[in-house]
Amino acid sequence: MIDVKAELKGTYEILNETQGFVVRLNLLEKMSYFQGHFPHLPILPAVGIGDISHYFLQEYIIRRKARLSQMSFFKVRIPVQPQNSFLIKFKPEDDQFYITWTLESSDQIAAEMKLQAQSY
Repeated sequence: MIDVKAELKGTYEILNETQGFVVRLNLLEKMSYFQGHFPHLPILPAVGIGDISHYFLQEYIIRRKARLSQMSFFKVRIPVQPQNSFLIKFKPEDDQFYITWTLESSDQIAAEMKLQAQSY
């Protein structure tokens, strides 16, 4: 199991907490998610995108322990690779959050999902 908090230490910056929530994330190739996930072309697996999104949802938006209760939509549009910077945007929609990972250099959406989390 990967310690997401330890993996992300020093790799992100909170940009906005008022109009939704935005994080700038710089992915590093040394992150455990990339180990063995295509040695010649490292790509963040979908489970890593979900884990990282859930981490920010739990730590900065809900601000208490929460479990992922539903993922109603998940789509990866382009490979999420190390050495890239992404803007992760969280937008509340009813009882879920619409989350996009946008490649900062091109404004291209790399991944999008809808997550719902419940506190425990």
